[in-house]
Amino acid sequence: MPPQKILKYCEDATVILHSDNDRVDPRVLEKLPFEQWKSLQLVRREVQFSRDNYKHYDWRASFSDDSGHLLSLKVTDPKIEERLNGCIEIGSDCILTISLAAPWSPPNSSQPERCYKLIAGVIEL
Repeated sequence: MPPQKILKYCEDATVILHSDNDRVDPRVLEKLPFEQWKSLQLVRREVQFSRDNYKHYDWRASFSDDSGHLLSLKVTDPKIEERLNGCIEIGSDCILTISLAAPWSPPNSSQPERCYKLIAGVIEL
C-alpha cells in the first residue's frame, strides 16, 4: 500500500497513548473503559532520529504531540534501525506506529511499574 493511503488511518493526537510523556502508569489503563483503551496508535509527525544518550547502540525518535509536549521514544523498527546504523538518512516527515510495552520497573527498584511507549514502525513520506 502506498504510504499516502495510510494517512487516513493516522490520528490527530493531542495526547499520544494516554499520557503526555514517554510512559503510562498501568493503573491508568486499568481504569479506562474498554472502548477508550489502546496500545497502538498511528500518527504523522516531523521526527528527528538520534542515538540514545544512555544506550549508545539504541536509536530514539523525537517529536511533539499536538499540545507541544516533546517526546523522545526508543525506536524498535528493525528496518529503520538498520538504515540508521548504516548512516542512511531518514526523512523527517513520517507516519509512526507507537506501541505500549508491557508494564515494567527496574530490577531491585522501588519505582512503580510503567508501560513505556515505543516506536514500533516508521513509514517515510
